[in-house]
Amino acid sequence: VKYNRHVNSNAGGNDLIAPPVNGQSFVDFLSNNNNVFANATETLFLFGPFETPTNDYTLFANTETSTLEAGKGYRVASTDNGTFTFSGSVSTGNVDISISKEGPNYDKWNLIGNPYPTYISLADFLTANISELDLFSAAVYGYDADDTNGSNWTIWNLAYSDANPGTLITPGQGFFVSSKDGGANISFTPSMRATGSSDDFIAGRNSNSTIGHSILSIESATNTFGTEIYFNDNTTTG
Repeated sequence: VKYNRHVNSNAGGNDLIAPPVNGQSFVDFLSNNNNVFANATETLFLFGPFETPTNDYTLFANTETSTLEAGKGYRVASTDNGTFTFSGSVSTGNVDISISKEGPNYDKWNLIGNPYPTYISLADFLTANISELDLFSAAVYGYDADDTNGSNWTIWNLAYSDANPGTLITPGQGFFVSSKDGGANISFTPSMRATGSSDDFIAGRNSNSTIGHSILSIESATNTFGTEIYFNDNTTTG
């Protein structure tokens, strides 16, 4: 199939995506998409994964031989705030992605993504994988390109999922998760798939939560940080 995925332009920030299909080489991807942000000589492209143990984004060259992997996340940018076309086969079974905790900086962070050309349920994803994630940052971290909260990240944990039932992760969406000690394995299963019409993290969504919560905000001269605090049946006094 061919799948068209909107991608943020470099002028407005980068984007995190995940191929919703399998089997396309980066060279073939480039031949079908002339709007990947590149250097002046078009030999280096703003398209690549977040690699361990260097724990940094990779830039693909025009000679890159890698095949784009469904379930793996990539940082990308377009030149026109337009779309990328992915071509490949659809995953209909389980997709397993190994994650690790190694390296000098950001050691627990791994960039993965929805491997299906359908939405997946946030609640089902977290329920299936919560034991594989770092205890203190067990959540989906989505880049929202909005620094009004001081972080550029939207964080969806179990409390958010409880407060916003039915939340979906879009097709082609990349996001970060944190690995538990020793590494782990993330599983995407067909039962997580769902239908929907919501958008990605950059577009943003308004919460329709009926669960009590507050937002604690702290500011400096140059930064603003916010933490959402939820009060639900899973809350403890600690």
